[in-house]
Amino acid sequence: MASLPREPFSLQGGCLCRSVRYQITFPKFDERQILNPNHPPDQPDIRAPLVCFDHCNDCRKASGTPVQTWIICPQEYIRFTLLRRSAGAESPTVDMSGNQLVHPNSASEETYLTHYSSSKSVWRTFCCRCGTNISFVAYEEAGSETLMDLLLGTLDRESLELVGMPEHHIWWDLGIGWVKKLTAEGDGSASGNALPRHPKGDIYQLA
Repeated sequence: MASLPREPFSLQGGCLCRSVRYQITFPKFDERQILNPNHPPDQPDIRAPLVCFDHCNDCRKASGTPVQTWIICPQEYIRFTLLRRSAGAESPTVDMSGNQLVHPNSASEETYLTHYSSSKSVWRTFCCRCGTNISFVAYEEAGSETLMDLLLGTLDRESLELVGMPEHHIWWDLGIGWVKKLTAEGDGSASGNALPRHPKGDIYQLA
């Protein structure tokens, strides 16, 4: 991971159509929540945020990608600005905190942010206007019930550049073989066998 600021800082992100926007605000380093408080003595503290690859089957299907990537933060660090579906509302947007969006509620149901219960005690959210997957919460899982996982790719480019590469793999044993090889070893650049690289979408134009 890139060296994140030790002073307070924020990250911004949202969906493709901008009906869902969020900001994650982090306090100074020493005040950031430790995400693994009961870890063995020989393991270091992991302070928010945790950026990781997730190889689990459900997240692969939900995201439509061979491997999911998350930025995991305390719910209280996150503020959402959500566009209302009704154009006649007094205010066009609703501001809510992450912990107000663990479960669907009357306020969120007026917006384009939609909840989906993908398994027991789990809520995922997505924008029902453009389809962007946004978040995951395991609200009864000890140690995770106060956290929210946001899809790393929903961060704005500047914020995505700031957080840098994932530093952990979770659900490694469920990963797809070639995906694990690609994420662990790269695309063969070091050996001179890199995959073809196209500057834009034209597959006939090589870098």
